Order: sequence, then structure tokens, then C-alpha cells
Amino acid sequence: MAATKLGYWPDTNPVTVTVSEPATADIVLCQKGDFNTNSEPAYAGDLAMMADATAAGTSDETYDLDGDGNPADEADLTLLKDVSMSVAELE
Repeated sequence: MAATKLGYWPDTNPVTVTVSEPATADIVLCQKGDFNTNSEPAYAGDLAMMADATAAGTSDETYDLDGDGNPADEADLTLLKDVSMSVAELE
């Protein structure tokens, strides 16, 4: 099963379906730019974590907010700052 929503990271989970039992499952999507998982993307803690990731040259794709294949580069840091000032939105 795959799920996605604008401003969130897509998620895919394997699902096994059996005919004998109905079941419900929840999928939790992580918001882009919410690195400290406080449900408020692009806040001070998120900006600090992005700045640290940029300085460290991380390869963690979570920090690739603009989708250019270069995680935590200056463009991603600038984008997150713009989001924090309501000048841009994360897609």
C-alpha cells in the first residue's frame, strides 16, 4: 500500500490480505521539514537541525527538501528558511 500527501514524505508498506478477517491499519506520513517531529515543520528546532545537517554534509535524503538529489545543501536550507517565513511551501 502506498500513501502520499502534499507536504509529506510518501510511505509504502507491504500488506497481506486474508479473506477471513477484516482489519484496519493506519499509515503515518511524516511532514517534510519537521525534523524534530513536533508536528510544526520549519520551526526553530527544524532550522537548527537543517543547519547542522548542511554543515555536516549529510547524505540523509530526508534533508533533500527541493528534490534535487543533494540533501541538506544551501538550497534546502534557504527553502526551509523561506517556509518558516511563509514565503514558500514544501511540496
